[in-house]
Amino acid sequence: MVAFCFRAFLITTGAISLASAVKRPDWLSHVDKVKLQEYMGVATERHNEAIRTALQTYEVDQPTTLTEEEQAKETELRENLKLNEYRIKAPGRLPDFHDELGESPVFVTNSETPLFSKEECNDVVGMADAYFDSKDEMAKMPSGQYYIQGFWIKDVPDVKKWFVEKCRSRMFPLLKKQFPDFVDDIEDLVVDSAYLFKYKPEPGLRTEIHTDGGCLSFTFALNPKSEYEGGGTWVEGLTSDEDPDMGETIEMDMGHCTIRPGGVRHCGNPLKSGTRYIIGGFCMNKKRVEHVRQLVNNCPQRTSAKTTREALECAIALNPEFEGPYTPLAQIYENDGTPEKAKQVMEDCLRLANPKSTASSYYLGTFKYKEGDYKEAMRYMKNCLEIDPNDGDALGTLSHCYAQLKDVEKEKETLQKIIEAPGVANPVLSQAYCNLGIMHAGEGEELLYYAKSLEAEPSSLPAMHNLGNALARREQWDRAVGVFRRVVKDLAKTNEEKYTYLKMLYQVSTAKLRADATAKDQADLMSQLAATMGQENLDQLVAFQKTMR
Repeated sequence: MVAFCFRAFLITTGAISLASAVKRPDWLSHVDKVKLQEYMGVATERHNEAIRTALQTYEVDQPTTLTEEEQAKETELRENLKLNEYRIKAPGRLPDFHDELGESPVFVTNSETPLFSKEECNDVVGMADAYFDSKDEMAKMPSGQYYIQGFWIKDVPDVKKWFVEKCRSRMFPLLKKQFPDFVDDIEDLVVDSAYLFKYKPEPGLRTEIHTDGGCLSFTFALNPKSEYEGGGTWVEGLTSDEDPDMGETIEMDMGHCTIRPGGVRHCGNPLKSGTRYIIGGFCMNKKRVEHVRQLVNNCPQRTSAKTTREALECAIALNPEFEGPYTPLAQIYENDGTPEKAKQVMEDCLRLANPKSTASSYYLGTFKYKEGDYKEAMRYMKNCLEIDPNDGDALGTLSHCYAQLKDVEKEKETLQKIIEAPGVANPVLSQAYCNLGIMHAGEGEELLYYAKSLEAEPSSLPAMHNLGNALARREQWDRAVGVFRRVVKDLAKTNEEKYTYLKMLYQVSTAKLRADATAKDQADLMSQLAATMGQENLDQLVAFQKTMR
């Protein structure tokens, strides 16, 4: 997640001004002014399309449905609103309009003046729960190594109707007042997208560190803090002159709102208990083209690999200090068979855009791990963990580094951090429990760790493999047979895997029969073996053995 630019190259088109004092990387020397102008034109087309789509989806340009009396109450509410101001002290630049928004504060409604009443919030939560109850299961959407759940506001008519009116009467006037250098008139604002999140204390249910897809962003809290523990929004570099020790997490109670530039790096923290409802969304300005964002976000979704690569290269050339384009561009170079170039892109991200980029640090750390440079891999993973101590992927890779370096205590300590960290994704959690089981082989808690691993990821082949072996070592033959029969039936995908686990199933099945010692003769023994293994499994094993001769 990052970006690049020309040395002291200035482009002015209409209402946009892009400038950077940072010299572009040498590997962008082929991107000339003609290419930049071409892709700025592409970005302008995408911007105009996005504006048209936004107005069709969220009809904020339609007349208000409020009466004069209701409009007067909205005006009074806005005039009486108190806001707390926070500053951002973080490396890099916003993707677009940094001069207008880069030094802007983050605003959070004061505890005395929520933006929405208790009744309004309860109504929205009630509509949301009615929607959730009508579905067999909640929709999930990936967010890096994590996921979120909820719904797009546009998909729930009652919530959308309420939301659109509040944007017209409450949110857009507030944005115009607080960001006067960017918003000339509320009629210039549109809603790019909006989502209602329902957070619960489930593994992986949180957001990755990211920037939003719009110049201005907002978040509404819809239920009281007393209903959950944890959560909040982490914002990189968040500071307060009044409270220098406040930390980087914004916590809001029911009805409160945060507004800020969309290009600020942030993430939604996981819950420890309860349920949290929030609405998050992004706004665009009709008159201000977000060239960099359009090239980063929209081109990869709708164009060829070549056009996507060129769009990302131009995004970096326009703004080297925004980290957004670096990771997808590195991925393209790697897919093209040039991993060294991908590595260079990520190193330049740390050098030019954000020395604490978790995306670049993780990529480079895994690169070093594959090279066998485990100490350097650890340095990059620790860079990730300075930003997010609960980064499951980084903790997992760090534990592998300790394992390769034979530092058993540090490996065990890191695995313990994974299982204690809130919000770690199930695959990482499962692997951590499995590895702890291996490290406690023969001890009482070994089986418990494998059970926890399978609770997190029921289809984990490593956990089932080690559980089966642990049960066999304990001569718990019936349970071992059950484990390997399930592996053969559901988890072994290749012929090589099937043959391997059929042999293991055969071994524990014959061990069980020897322990039982109830067979009357050879025919009875074969009958019991077929019943224990399953006739189909026994036939498959025989067939595999014939092909191996």
